[in-house]
Amino acid sequence: MTLIAGIRGIGKCFIAADSRETRTLPDGTIEHRDDVRKWMNYGKGAVSACAGDANLAAFLTTQIASTVGETPTYMEVKQVFDERLEEFAIEFNKKTGRYCSCTMMLTGFNMAEKDTFDGGRLGEVMAGEIVNSPDGTPFQQYIDKDIIHAMHYALTKAEAMGTQVGLGTAVLTSRPKSELTGYKIGIRHDGVVIDIDEADNYQALFYGADSATNRIDLPNDMLSRIYFPQTTTTDRMNDEPRPLPLTHTCVGYLATIFNPVWFAKIGQYEMFEC
Repeated sequence: MTLIAGIRGIGKCFIAADSRETRTLPDGTIEHRDDVRKWMNYGKGAVSACAGDANLAAFLTTQIASTVGETPTYMEVKQVFDERLEEFAIEFNKKTGRYCSCTMMLTGFNMAEKDTFDGGRLGEVMAGEIVNSPDGTPFQQYIDKDIIHAMHYALTKAEAMGTQVGLGTAVLTSRPKSELTGYKIGIRHDGVVIDIDEADNYQALFYGADSATNRIDLPNDMLSRIYFPQTTTTDRMNDEPRPLPLTHTCVGYLATIFNPVWFAKIGQYEMFEC
Protein backbone atom coordinates (compact mmCIF):
# COMPACT_ATOMS: atom_id res chain seq x y z
CA MET A 1 0.00 0.00 0.00
CA THR A 2 1.29 3.43 -0.82
CA LEU A 3 -0.17 6.80 0.07
CA ILE A 4 -2.84 8.42 2.21
CA ALA A 5 -3.16 12.13 2.85
CA GLY A 6 -5.60 14.43 4.62
CA ILE A 7 -6.36 18.11 5.14
CA ARG A 8 -8.12 19.48 8.21
CA GLY A 9 -10.31 22.50 7.58
CA ILE A 10 -12.77 24.63 9.49
CA GLY A 11 -15.81 22.40 9.84
CA LYS A 12 -14.57 20.08 7.10
CA CYS A 13 -11.85 17.53 6.40
CA PHE A 14 -10.54 15.78 3.29
CA ILE A 15 -8.87 12.37 3.01
CA ALA A 16 -7.27 11.05 -0.19
CA ALA A 17 -6.11 7.46 -0.65
CA ASP A 18 -4.59 5.86 -3.73
CA SER A 19 -5.84 2.48 -4.91
CA ARG A 20 -2.45 0.85 -5.58
CA GLU A 21 -1.47 -2.34 -3.80
CA THR A 22 1.77 -4.29 -4.23
CA ARG A 23 2.01 -7.89 -3.05
CA THR A 24 4.86 -10.40 -3.16
CA LEU A 25 3.44 -13.84 -3.95
CA PRO A 26 4.86 -17.08 -2.44
CA ASP A 27 6.81 -17.77 -5.65
CA GLY A 28 8.47 -14.35 -5.46
CA THR A 29 6.32 -12.76 -8.17
CA ILE A 30 5.39 -9.12 -7.50
CA GLU A 31 1.73 -8.36 -8.17
CA HIS A 32 0.24 -4.88 -8.59
CA ARG A 33 -3.42 -3.92 -8.28
CA ASP A 34 -5.11 -0.55 -8.81
CA ASP A 35 -8.58 -1.32 -7.45
CA VAL A 36 -8.00 -1.54 -3.70
CA ARG A 37 -10.27 0.44 -1.40
CA LYS A 38 -8.21 1.96 1.43
CA TRP A 39 -10.81 3.93 3.33
CA MET A 40 -13.63 2.92 5.65
CA ASN A 41 -16.79 4.91 6.40
CA TYR A 42 -18.00 3.92 9.87
CA GLY A 43 -21.13 6.07 9.63
CA LYS A 44 -22.14 9.49 10.99
CA GLY A 45 -19.07 11.23 9.62
CA ALA A 46 -16.26 8.98 10.92
CA VAL A 47 -13.88 7.92 8.14
CA SER A 48 -10.47 6.25 8.17
CA ALA A 49 -7.87 5.45 5.51
CA CYS A 50 -4.88 3.08 5.65
CA ALA A 51 -1.36 2.78 4.28
CA GLY A 52 1.44 0.29 4.92
CA ASP A 53 1.10 -3.47 5.37
CA ALA A 54 -2.18 -4.43 3.71
CA ASN A 55 -2.91 -7.46 5.89
CA LEU A 56 -2.37 -5.59 9.16
CA ALA A 57 -4.39 -2.59 7.96
CA ALA A 58 -7.28 -4.81 6.87
CA PHE A 59 -7.25 -6.72 10.17
CA LEU A 60 -7.28 -3.56 12.28
CA THR A 61 -10.04 -1.96 10.20
CA THR A 62 -12.20 -5.09 10.47
CA GLN A 63 -11.70 -5.28 14.23
CA ILE A 64 -12.58 -1.62 14.71
CA ALA A 65 -15.68 -1.86 12.50
CA SER A 66 -16.97 -4.95 14.33
CA THR A 67 -16.36 -3.25 17.69
CA VAL A 68 -18.15 0.04 17.00
CA GLY A 69 -21.20 -1.46 15.28
CA GLU A 70 -23.23 -0.08 12.39
CA THR A 71 -23.97 3.54 13.38
CA PRO A 72 -21.30 4.79 15.79
CA THR A 73 -20.56 8.43 16.42
CA TYR A 74 -17.14 9.77 15.49
CA MET A 75 -16.13 10.01 19.15
CA GLU A 76 -17.07 6.35 19.72
CA VAL A 77 -14.85 5.34 16.81
CA LYS A 78 -12.00 7.54 18.03
CA GLN A 79 -12.23 6.01 21.50
CA VAL A 80 -11.62 2.56 19.99
CA PHE A 81 -8.66 3.91 18.01
CA ASP A 82 -7.19 5.51 21.15
CA GLU A 83 -7.80 2.62 23.54
CA ARG A 84 -7.75 -0.65 21.57
CA LEU A 85 -5.37 -0.39 18.59
CA GLU A 86 -2.53 -1.93 20.59
CA GLU A 87 -4.77 -4.82 21.68
CA PHE A 88 -5.82 -5.51 18.08
CA ALA A 89 -2.22 -5.34 16.82
CA ILE A 90 -1.10 -7.85 19.45
CA GLU A 91 -3.93 -10.17 18.39
CA PHE A 92 -2.79 -9.89 14.75
CA ASN A 93 0.76 -10.81 15.73
CA LYS A 94 -0.41 -13.84 17.72
CA LYS A 95 -2.51 -15.11 14.81
CA THR A 96 0.03 -14.52 12.03
CA GLY A 97 3.43 -14.39 13.74
CA ARG A 98 4.25 -11.35 11.60
CA TYR A 99 6.11 -8.17 12.56
CA CYS A 100 5.04 -5.27 10.36
CA SER A 101 3.58 -1.77 10.40
CA CYS A 102 0.84 0.37 8.94
CA THR A 103 -0.66 3.83 9.33
CA MET A 104 -4.32 4.68 9.85
CA MET A 105 -5.76 8.17 9.45
CA LEU A 106 -9.06 9.02 11.12
CA THR A 107 -11.25 12.07 10.58
CA GLY A 108 -14.66 13.23 11.72
CA PHE A 109 -16.50 15.71 13.93
CA ASN A 110 -16.45 16.13 17.68
CA MET A 111 -20.05 17.27 18.18
CA ALA A 112 -19.41 18.24 21.81
CA GLU A 113 -17.02 21.05 20.85
CA LYS A 114 -17.16 24.00 18.45
CA ASP A 115 -14.42 24.53 15.90
CA THR A 116 -12.01 27.43 16.22
CA PHE A 117 -9.46 28.95 13.87
CA ASP A 118 -6.58 31.41 14.03
CA GLY A 119 -8.25 34.70 13.11
CA GLY A 120 -4.97 36.41 12.30
CA ARG A 121 -3.89 33.66 9.92
CA LEU A 122 -7.21 33.59 8.10
CA GLY A 123 -7.12 37.39 8.01
CA GLU A 124 -3.84 37.15 6.10
CA VAL A 125 -5.50 34.82 3.62
CA MET A 126 -8.51 37.12 3.16
CA ALA A 127 -6.23 40.14 2.68
CA GLY A 128 -3.97 38.37 0.18
CA GLU A 129 -3.90 38.65 -3.56
CA ILE A 130 -6.97 37.69 -5.54
CA VAL A 131 -6.71 34.13 -6.76
CA ASN A 132 -6.73 34.02 -10.54
CA SER A 133 -8.07 31.40 -12.90
CA PRO A 134 -5.61 29.52 -15.15
CA ASP A 135 -5.93 32.14 -17.87
CA GLY A 136 -4.91 34.89 -15.43
CA THR A 137 -8.29 36.53 -14.96
CA PRO A 138 -9.83 36.98 -11.48
CA PHE A 139 -12.82 34.81 -10.65
CA GLN A 140 -15.66 35.28 -8.21
CA GLN A 141 -14.94 33.64 -4.87
CA TYR A 142 -17.38 32.02 -2.48
CA ILE A 143 -17.02 33.18 1.14
CA ASP A 144 -18.49 30.91 3.79
CA LYS A 145 -21.08 32.81 5.83
CA ASP A 146 -20.22 31.00 9.08
CA ILE A 147 -16.59 32.06 8.80
CA ILE A 148 -17.53 35.64 7.96
CA HIS A 149 -19.95 35.83 10.92
CA ALA A 150 -17.32 34.39 13.27
CA MET A 151 -14.71 36.88 12.08
CA HIS A 152 -17.17 39.78 12.34
CA TYR A 153 -18.04 38.83 15.93
CA ALA A 154 -14.36 38.48 16.87
CA LEU A 155 -13.48 41.86 15.33
CA THR A 156 -16.43 43.57 17.03
CA LYS A 157 -15.51 42.06 20.39
CA ALA A 158 -11.85 43.03 19.98
CA GLU A 159 -12.78 46.62 19.09
CA ALA A 160 -15.01 46.90 22.16
CA MET A 161 -12.16 45.66 24.36
CA GLY A 162 -9.60 47.91 22.71
CA THR A 163 -7.60 45.00 21.30
CA GLN A 164 -7.00 43.49 17.86
CA VAL A 165 -7.46 40.16 16.13
CA GLY A 166 -3.95 38.98 15.32
CA LEU A 167 -1.95 35.81 14.84
CA GLY A 168 -2.85 33.39 17.58
CA THR A 169 -6.31 34.83 18.25
CA ALA A 170 -8.74 31.90 18.51
CA VAL A 171 -12.03 32.63 16.74
CA LEU A 172 -14.99 30.45 17.73
CA THR A 173 -17.34 29.15 15.02
CA SER A 174 -20.82 27.64 15.20
CA ARG A 175 -19.65 24.38 13.59
CA PRO A 176 -18.67 21.13 15.33
CA LYS A 177 -14.94 20.67 15.76
CA SER A 178 -13.28 18.81 12.90
CA GLU A 179 -10.46 16.41 13.78
CA LEU A 180 -7.77 14.64 11.75
CA THR A 181 -5.49 12.12 13.46
CA GLY A 182 -2.78 9.81 12.17
CA TYR A 183 -1.88 6.57 13.97
CA LYS A 184 1.41 4.87 13.06
CA ILE A 185 1.24 1.27 14.33
CA GLY A 186 4.40 -0.82 14.46
CA ILE A 187 4.58 -4.45 15.65
CA ARG A 188 8.11 -5.13 16.87
CA HIS A 189 9.80 -7.96 18.72
CA ASP A 190 9.73 -5.86 21.89
CA GLY A 191 6.05 -4.97 21.58
CA VAL A 192 3.63 -2.68 19.75
CA VAL A 193 4.56 0.97 19.26
CA ILE A 194 1.91 3.55 18.29
CA ASP A 195 2.82 7.13 17.35
CA ILE A 196 0.03 9.71 16.99
CA ASP A 197 -0.09 12.90 14.91
CA GLU A 198 -2.88 15.45 15.44
CA ALA A 199 -3.53 18.01 12.70
CA ASP A 200 -4.52 21.56 13.57
CA ASN A 201 -6.53 23.78 11.26
CA TYR A 202 -4.44 24.88 8.27
CA GLN A 203 -2.48 21.59 8.42
CA ALA A 204 -2.22 18.43 6.29
CA LEU A 205 -1.11 14.91 7.22
CA PHE A 206 0.35 12.40 4.78
CA TYR A 207 1.92 8.95 5.05
CA GLY A 208 3.57 6.52 2.69
CA ALA A 209 5.62 9.05 0.72
CA ASP A 210 8.99 7.90 2.12
CA SER A 211 9.17 11.15 4.05
CA ALA A 212 10.24 11.81 7.63
CA THR A 213 7.76 14.71 7.74
CA ASN A 214 4.13 13.69 8.14
CA ARG A 215 2.55 17.03 9.06
CA ILE A 216 2.81 20.31 7.15
CA ASP A 217 1.31 23.79 7.40
CA LEU A 218 -0.78 24.78 4.38
CA PRO A 219 0.33 27.91 2.49
CA ASN A 220 -1.99 30.90 2.20
CA ASP A 221 -2.82 30.30 -1.47
CA MET A 222 -4.10 26.81 -0.64
CA LEU A 223 -6.12 28.12 2.30
CA SER A 224 -7.70 30.62 -0.07
CA ARG A 225 -8.79 27.81 -2.37
CA ILE A 226 -10.25 25.79 0.53
CA TYR A 227 -12.08 28.54 2.42
CA PHE A 228 -12.80 30.99 -0.42
CA PRO A 229 -13.07 28.77 -3.50
CA GLN A 230 -14.05 29.66 -7.04
CA THR A 231 -17.80 29.75 -7.53
CA THR A 232 -20.03 28.28 -10.15
CA THR A 233 -22.94 30.20 -11.64
CA THR A 234 -25.21 32.00 -9.20
CA ASP A 235 -27.88 29.95 -7.48
CA ARG A 236 -31.15 31.29 -8.91
CA MET A 237 -33.16 30.34 -5.83
CA ASN A 238 -31.32 32.63 -3.42
CA ASP A 239 -29.09 34.67 -5.74
CA GLU A 240 -25.95 33.47 -3.99
CA PRO A 241 -22.83 31.92 -5.53
CA ARG A 242 -22.13 28.25 -4.89
CA PRO A 243 -18.63 26.84 -4.33
CA LEU A 244 -17.07 24.44 -6.80
CA PRO A 245 -16.18 20.94 -5.51
CA LEU A 246 -12.79 20.91 -3.77
CA THR A 247 -11.75 17.35 -4.60
CA HIS A 248 -9.37 18.21 -7.42
CA THR A 249 -8.10 21.32 -5.63
CA CYS A 250 -7.12 19.40 -2.49
CA VAL A 251 -5.75 16.29 -4.18
CA GLY A 252 -3.91 18.46 -6.68
CA TYR A 253 -2.27 20.38 -3.88
CA LEU A 254 -1.34 17.22 -1.97
CA ALA A 255 0.24 15.93 -5.17
CA THR A 256 2.57 18.93 -5.29
CA ILE A 257 3.92 18.06 -1.84
CA PHE A 258 5.62 15.00 -3.25
CA ASN A 259 8.04 14.35 -6.08
CA PRO A 260 5.77 14.45 -9.17
CA VAL A 261 7.50 11.42 -10.71
CA TRP A 262 7.01 9.40 -7.53
CA PHE A 263 3.41 10.57 -7.10
CA ALA A 264 2.56 9.48 -10.65
CA LYS A 265 3.26 5.87 -9.65
CA ILE A 266 0.48 5.59 -7.06
CA GLY A 267 -2.23 4.87 -9.60
CA GLN A 268 -5.84 5.96 -9.09
CA TYR A 269 -7.07 7.63 -5.94
CA GLU A 270 -10.30 8.09 -4.04
CA MET A 271 -11.16 11.17 -2.02
CA PHE A 272 -13.63 11.48 0.84
CA GLU A 273 -14.88 14.82 2.12
CA CYS A 274 -16.40 15.16 5.60
